[in-house]
Amino acid sequence: IMHDETVNRTTNGKGKVSELTYEEIKKLRLKTPTNYVSDQSVPTFEEVLNLAKGQILVYVDKWQAHKEAVLELVHRLRMDRQILLAGSTNMESDAYRLVRQYPEVNYVPFLQCNGKNDEKRFSELRDKMQPVGFYIAFPSDTYPILKETKSYSEYGQRLWVDTLLGKCCNGGRNDQLALKDAEESYGW
Repeated sequence: IMHDETVNRTTNGKGKVSELTYEEIKKLRLKTPTNYVSDQSVPTFEEVLNLAKGQILVYVDKWQAHKEAVLELVHRLRMDRQILLAGSTNMESDAYRLVRQYPEVNYVPFLQCNGKNDEKRFSELRDKMQPVGFYIAFPSDTYPILKETKSYSEYGQRLWVDTLLGKCCNGGRNDQLALKDAEESYGW
């Protein structure tokens, strides 16, 4: 499992993932954000899922390039309800059509809020797609839609916000702010 196109940032190795063999990648050791080289090898997606099975919800990033393999593995492991896939609001996309073949999979459409017609977009998607929730991004935490978040629970839906990203995606309420003031970051 690798987030980046290269192994440089996250392991003690160098090079493009696509140019390394499975055996070469398994010999690498994972690095921490402070560049400490651990004794942990790079796990496969299946190894990660087996560790998480029955324990936690897993957000699978960058899944669409391998959508068939991802969904087949998740389904084979009987973990359909344990993963969260974010994707397009386009109901005609190949990824969305494929996900619909696995009705237990948690699919959340990605919405970049603009502060203008967000409520209408949310409402239309809620009615058409009936997702378990939405993955939202917003540069300002003053957008009107954010005041309506509690109403989504009435529909059995949740909003997912990526706190790792910068201000463009979470109104500045991110993990960096949490290190200084957790209540200001997460308590709003």
